[in-house]
Amino acid sequence: MLINEIDQIYKQLEQGLEPDATPNNTYLNYIRDEKAYLESEQFQKDRAFWLDNMLPLPAKAELSLSSYQSDNILAKRNLLPIEGALRNEIDAFCQQNNTTIFKIFMAALAVYIARVTGNRDVVIGMVNHNRGLPEHKKMIGMFVSTIPLRIQADDSLTFYELLEQIGQDINYIIKNHGKYPFDLLAADLREATGIDPGYLLNIILDGHPDLEQSDFNIDLLLPKHDTNSMIIHIDPGSMNMNGRLEVEWGYQPARFSDEYIENMQQGMVNILRGVLYNPGEKIARIELTSPEEK
Repeated sequence: MLINEIDQIYKQLEQGLEPDATPNNTYLNYIRDEKAYLESEQFQKDRAFWLDNMLPLPAKAELSLSSYQSDNILAKRNLLPIEGALRNEIDAFCQQNNTTIFKIFMAALAVYIARVTGNRDVVIGMVNHNRGLPEHKKMIGMFVSTIPLRIQADDSLTFYELLEQIGQDINYIIKNHGKYPFDLLAADLREATGIDPGYLLNIILDGHPDLEQSDFNIDLLLPKHDTNSMIIHIDPGSMNMNGRLEVEWGYQPARFSDEYIENMQQGMVNILRGVLYNPGEKIARIELTSPEEK
């Protein structure tokens, strides 16, 4: 990760050491590698995988009932904390079940969307750093790609079974088919169905790894305009490392009110509180409301 490289150089300079001055590859090398990928057999395998994975297209998951103008893409930011006791329970669950905070929130979000919309075939966008080669990890440039993760949140599954399936799918896709660009996939799907598949990325969940022993902080800068209706950032700024866990919501006010976003996070918190101690609970029985809210 580039920030860790900078951190290492900074500490070497502080100690009076001579940092490694070997120049890294430039972004031009990455462009060359991308061109080679587009002409490769792997590119064709990835295209076939994604067409098989996304066809037929799932129904659009509409969380907002507000009428809005499609060209109104003003965006807003809301930072909401996860209280300490639940954060500790999440950490303990991750350690006991060899999973991550990101995957737990992905499963909770899938359950929430399925229960609210009644659609068990859920698509949530996720972000891939797209630095698969070692030399890419030291380059400066924009590599990030967005991946539509299709999740079958069937009522008969337990939360743990859903979490396991999500974890396996994420690991498999990132390792084997994560490089295929979404804009090409969208063009493929549009040609095959006549439908604009941009809605597949209406809801995006993004996670940030903690920076171990770093003197740097991550500050997430949200643009004032965004074509995505909702982007949820888990652990922005490595807050979990400092004893806190925060969720940053980026959303279009034309579609979602502040109250709606707060209620949505509370619904996901209620889901997590219920399943962390009882991961064998069937999705159909998971509560979205607390006893106080009832």
